[in-house]
Amino acid sequence: MVALSLGALWDAAEDRFWRARSGVRAALLVLCCLIVAVGLAEHRKSIRDTAYALGGGDSKRKVSKHILPADYEARARVYRQIGKVTHHSSRTIFAAPDWGYPLIYHGRIDGEYWPDPGMWSWLRSNGRAPESNRWHYWAALRSEHSPEYFVVIKQAEPKATSWREDKPLVSITKDYPMVARNSLYVVFDLRIGRKSG
Repeated sequence: MVALSLGALWDAAEDRFWRARSGVRAALLVLCCLIVAVGLAEHRKSIRDTAYALGGGDSKRKVSKHILPADYEARARVYRQIGKVTHHSSRTIFAAPDWGYPLIYHGRIDGEYWPDPGMWSWLRSNGRAPESNRWHYWAALRSEHSPEYFVVIKQAEPKATSWREDKPLVSITKDYPMVARNSLYVVFDLRIGRKSG
């Protein structure tokens, strides 16, 4: 519905543009070019750094921000692997980037999102944390949803807490068998129960 009305709006704007005097048309074109030029100038360093990283540039070069090249096909492949490992379970808990939506889509799984420390801090600072801490939230998810798998995907942010430094994560997963692992993710089987130890 919106797309149809946008088409009519575009037609009306285009009609008015061509009916306007040539001086007005020239001024509008100059204004549009100026807006694009200012935007490019403002973001030139980020654009240059991203282009450099995507082109396979030397990782020793200091860039203005952390650049994660958008290799969506590689990520989708990893998420499909996770889907196979979990048998496309609809009862998972996952700690994943982007609230887990790409994992849900490409891995064809479903479940509940469990935030990493950075996201938990953000949720708490905005009054959106569902529990008082991540351990309590884990316990609530376990009791309410009876999950089969716990999927942990490495966060790409440079200041992200590593898996071994995340105390709630280490505490929660220490008693469950790991069914898949590589440098990008770990999958724990919650169906079997706690490992005998």
